[in-house]
Amino acid sequence: INYGNSTIDRWGYGVTSALSPYHENRIALDINDLENDVELKSTSAVAVPRQGSVVFADFETVQGQSAIMNITRSDGKNIPFAADIYDEQGNVIGNVGQGGQAFIRGIEQQGNISIKWLEQSKPVSCLAHYQQSPEAE
Repeated sequence: INYGNSTIDRWGYGVTSALSPYHENRIALDINDLENDVELKSTSAVAVPRQGSVVFADFETVQGQSAIMNITRSDGKNIPFAADIYDEQGNVIGNVGQGGQAFIRGIEQQGNISIKWLEQSKPVSCLAHYQQSPEAE
């Protein structure tokens, strides 16, 4: 936290005492040692503490197994760039990149995903089943 002034414990809590009261303070996380199965939605936060106060900065994380998948349509064409990928609960878990390649986070060993995009201003979707090989763990 804050360029090495503090550390985060195993429960995800950290404390820093280098904040200036009544001023905007940027609290930043060093992600160099972040585990591969954790994604941070943001790596910094701004706090304006009062003198002698304690402030809480929340850093939202997504934890789960990740994978790179090559996704093509049944007709052999690529899924369009930036198509959204959803898990079985309807949560966005990734987007399609160039050439139908997608980085997906928060998946199980096997399951179903849905992919949605617009084609000529009309919504299009498809379903795909995946199963990762045991070596992928």
